[in-house]
Amino acid sequence: MPPGFQAVDGISGAELFDFYVASRAFVKLSTSRAFNEENAKFLRIILMQDMETMQEVFRRLHEINVHYAMPMPAGLLDEYHQTLDGIDLAHL
Repeated sequence: MPPGFQAVDGISGAELFDFYVASRAFVKLSTSRAFNEENAKFLRIILMQDMETMQEVFRRLHEINVHYAMPMPAGLLDEYHQTLDGIDLAHL
């Protein structure tokens, strides 16, 4: 996970990075926290798709300029909160 994505207000950097990628590239990652609650600094990518699908995933990541040294975009935390506030679990 890019080190520029740090925990803020109890939200891990991995969760914020996952949100960033999902909201822009429509690619869902998996935070390590899903497997080990003590571990909030890593992501898992499980490659179980055909080559064409994987190429599409990496094309999308490239399109939004995902790289190790990328900073966390300004305003991402607010966008994260606004998105969660707008979710109505009864109507998913």
